[in-house]
Amino acid sequence: QMNFIDAVLGKNGDHLTLTFGTNVIELSAEKSAALIDQEYIGKTVIVGIRPDDFHDEQVFINNSPKTVIDAFVDVVEKLGSETLLYLNIEGKDGYVIARVNARSSSNMDEKIKIAIDANHIHLFDKETELSIMAR
Repeated sequence: QMNFIDAVLGKNGDHLTLTFGTNVIELSAEKSAALIDQEYIGKTVIVGIRPDDFHDEQVFINNSPKTVIDAFVDVVEKLGSETLLYLNIEGKDGYVIARVNARSSSNMDEKIKIAIDANHIHLFDKETELSIMAR
């Protein structure tokens, strides 16, 4: 199931930014170019992120510094081949669920950095809930 977060859509040069709480992430130029209507800039949109598109591996965090957010791990659920992290993030009521590698070193009751795969972010109109990305 997709995680949904309300965020303000902004622009930094050729890149779109998403702000929720104190977290700001930047989308790639390619993903930013897929925005259907520039009138969404400055408005609140719904961000959809699948659990598989969160990464707590240090190599991913190092390679994607513009998509790293702070999170507090409330629950760690080890499922054998994968681990579910139930996260609290600023700007979102309720949990965000991340499906990470079974070898994850994230622990319950700790603050972590986690990166989002910005190539797989979905954006929706807050009123109509329709996609506002062309691809």
